[in-house]
Amino acid sequence: DGITAVAFDVAHRRFLTGMRSGQVIIWNYINGQPLKECANPFKAEIPILQHLINERQAFRAVCVASGHNVLVFNDTDMFTKEKLKHSFSYNTRSITALVH
Repeated sequence: DGITAVAFDVAHRRFLTGMRSGQVIIWNYINGQPLKECANPFKAEIPILQHLINERQAFRAVCVASGHNVLVFNDTDMFTKEKLKHSFSYNTRSITALVH
C-alpha cells in the first residue's frame, strides 16, 4: 500500500498520510508512532488531505478528497479509529484540490 498524500497538522506535531487503499493515518511526528486511523468507507485512493482547526468552536478535523467525494473526520484527542463525520459528493469528476 503506497502513500499518496501527506500533510502536517496545524501545530506541526503530527504527520498525516493518505494511502492508496483509502486509509488515513495520523502519526506522532517526534517518535513516529501511529496515533489513529480514519476509516474511509469508499476505500478509494487519497490524493489530497488537509488538517483544519476552528479555535472558536474547538473543532479539529481531517479533510480528504477521494475520487469525487470530500470526507471530513473529527480529530479528537482519543487514540482510536475516527469515524466519518461528513461526506460530500460532487458529480462524477474527481476533486483535484482542497483550499483552507
